[in-house]
Amino acid sequence: MSLLLLYNKYHAAYAGEEKRVETGGDVTFLETLLQAEIPTKIKVYHYDERGDDAGVIQGESLELKNYKYHLTMNEELLMWLAINKPDVIVFWPTGIPNIDPTRILMSVIKRELHIPLILVIGDSVTPWSKSFIDSWLPFVNYVAIEDDIVDEARYDQRYIQFNLSTGTNKKIFYDHGLKKDIDVSFIGNTKVANRMMYLDYLKTSGIDVYVSGGTKKTELSWDEYATLLSRSKITLNFCLNDKYPQIKGRVMEAMACNTMLIEDEGTVTNQLFEEGKDFIMVKSKEDMLEKIQYYLAHDSEREAIAASGHKKQQEFYTAKNIWNYLFKKAKIEFSECTVLNFSHDFFYKMESIWNENRNLLK
Repeated sequence: MSLLLLYNKYHAAYAGEEKRVETGGDVTFLETLLQAEIPTKIKVYHYDERGDDAGVIQGESLELKNYKYHLTMNEELLMWLAINKPDVIVFWPTGIPNIDPTRILMSVIKRELHIPLILVIGDSVTPWSKSFIDSWLPFVNYVAIEDDIVDEARYDQRYIQFNLSTGTNKKIFYDHGLKKDIDVSFIGNTKVANRMMYLDYLKTSGIDVYVSGGTKKTELSWDEYATLLSRSKITLNFCLNDKYPQIKGRVMEAMACNTMLIEDEGTVTNQLFEEGKDFIMVKSKEDMLEKIQYYLAHDSEREAIAASGHKKQQEFYTAKNIWNYLFKKAKIEFSECTVLNFSHDFFYKMESIWNENRNLLK
């Protein structure tokens, strides 16, 4: 049995910048899948690392310029799939047409190769996500979503709840046992929704909030990010994506690091955790200030809430539980586990097969 992970390695939005910004796909998908000990061979294909140094297995380049045939991404994928025939493909798209594999290719995979396709949608809460999912539904078998976005998700068995995040990566996010020398932190994008309004209000009210831009446009590594969370007595989360509430990866990340979480009202976090016991919800910036002041002054209560959220995250929302749930709902069973290397030889062996099947991409 084998599985293909298909996703972008770098954020397309920062493609023209000197420092390329990783999507976190390896941290979120590959590493958590290995930690889940799913009994299958795992192949990773970063579809943005192509051209003369592309086709990636865990960061190692296959220099296609050394091969006789220089192929497009869709051609290369089809050839590899025809030879290796994985039992399932987990696909995390960018939503950018000239970067993602084409829907025509996905149609060929489903119709001709009969390989189950699971489409993973991260920020699945917006109307744009709904229309994007609709455009992919004819070509995939299942859609794994983070959020309860549309009525269809409640009765269409192709939708699967999939609360995987970087926070389930136990090699990075765990209780580091560090001194809690940061009172309050917010680590993430400050330019979304009402975040700066809250943060400015807290600072003008005398709360020393440690603010960092997260792992995207800063030099903050995943390990540094996890360390900051572990040093925080309280970390803040804002659940709105534009005006739509969703559960952020920050929820699992904070709880995995044994840090008390406070977030704004309208959250869907209380579908997974108990408000008042595992985390604290606030109704306004004034309420947030009051709650921060209270819990900074009451260490034992704050530590008990952090410990409760940490325990529940570690018990229920592990990589193993989340991946197994996805494959169970998708009716996929595995029987062995290793990492599968991209075959160097198949490029040479496939000329006749490729010529016979080139019309499939037209």
